Amino acid sequence: MEIPTDAVNYGPYGSSKETNWSVELGRCEYIKEVLVNHGWIVDGIGFVIADASGLPCPAKWFGGRGGDASRITMRSNEYITRISGKYGRYAHARSEITIGSLRIHTNLWPSGYGPYGEVKLVDNIQSFSTPLQTSDTVVKLYGTYHAYLGSIGIHVRK
Repeated sequence: MEIPTDAVNYGPYGSSKETNWSVELGRCEYIKEVLVNHGWIVDGIGFVIADASGLPCPAKWFGGRGGDASRITMRSNEYITRISGKYGRYAHARSEITIGSLRIHTNLWPSGYGPYGEVKLVDNIQSFSTPLQTSDTVVKLYGTYHAYLGSIGIHVRK
């Protein structure tokens, strides 16, 4: 799928390594669930995408499976509007940059789900937040991962 010309890019936040994951929403597709594994940092993230009839595709997973598992089940007509969190160099990842905490904001939950991740054993901490635009919809999420979630960014359709 090609990103619409009226899309705005935010990020990626975190690692500056080349992007190695993305989830793009096709016409009439939506995010049904967001899955996050987290503990001291964000280990990994996954998405369950559904088509217009509500039938889900198998989950797409990026990163590690350690820590606690959390699930955001999107309500009818709920969609991601922005992301926020913190990133830095994680001691248990040979000081690679990882997402230390992540909050998923939606049109129905503007303050966001989370935060996921405690930002422990992380130094050089940087905060990130995409602009608050509750009328915009995310059409792509992308970033990097290794043993943990390294970065995350979004494309938003105006």
